[in-house]
Amino acid sequence: MVMRQIAIWRENGFDVVFVSNASPPAEDWGAVAEQTVLRIRRGNTGGDFGAWRDAAREALRTLPQPRELLLSNDSVLGPFRPMEPIVAAWRDGGEGLFGLTESLAGGAHLQSYALLARGEDAVGTVLTHLEGFRDSRSKWRIVQSGEIGLTRRFVASGIRCAALFGYERVLTQVDAATRLSLGDRFAAPDSLRRHPLNPCHHLWRVLVERMAFPYIKTDLISRNPWNLADLDGWTDLVPLREQDLMVEHLRLMCGPDPR
Repeated sequence: MVMRQIAIWRENGFDVVFVSNASPPAEDWGAVAEQTVLRIRRGNTGGDFGAWRDAAREALRTLPQPRELLLSNDSVLGPFRPMEPIVAAWRDGGEGLFGLTESLAGGAHLQSYALLARGEDAVGTVLTHLEGFRDSRSKWRIVQSGEIGLTRRFVASGIRCAALFGYERVLTQVDAATRLSLGDRFAAPDSLRRHPLNPCHHLWRVLVERMAFPYIKTDLISRNPWNLADLDGWTDLVPLREQDLMVEHLRLMCGPDPR
């Protein structure tokens, strides 16, 4: 699945710098070399932002600063829908920082599993943020200083930030039955504004079924941390080719067949 993700980004015009916080098997590591301009192995510290920081440092020693800078990771299963329209929409937005979804937890911010910075100011701001990132063992601290901090930096700099599947846009597709499935406190129409949730978890089915969203979060299927009741039949929403890749990826990570 990860090799397929690399191929898709390349098909959309990106040169790929691949960084792993693990020790991939030699065969896989060799396959990565054939698809990337640079590959890096490092210790598992600092999460994605630590990895992106170290990758940026290494890449910029030999490569020029890019006009576009894509940050992505393998915390999502897929994509199981074409990415060309999404990348085109990002690029049509002009210069700035563009993501897929946003979270309101800790303050409105772009979720960082897929972000595209476009233009000299935006790319430079991302690189500055990465360079200043400090590793932490706390996942929440990484989210605060990495993910939330990045959006705050852009807002403070007056550089545009936007999510294709912004929280308000997602809410327009949420019906009463969906709200009630989340609990009694969400019965009121404005409840998801007063008590915002993670759209990639709690509203995953709205995104996938009603908005042509191309991903499902890996930990939603592997761990279901919120004990959501609507995960049955998730594979039915995914084309067979991508379904097999996703299930195999989950099996490698988690063991038994997750279907």
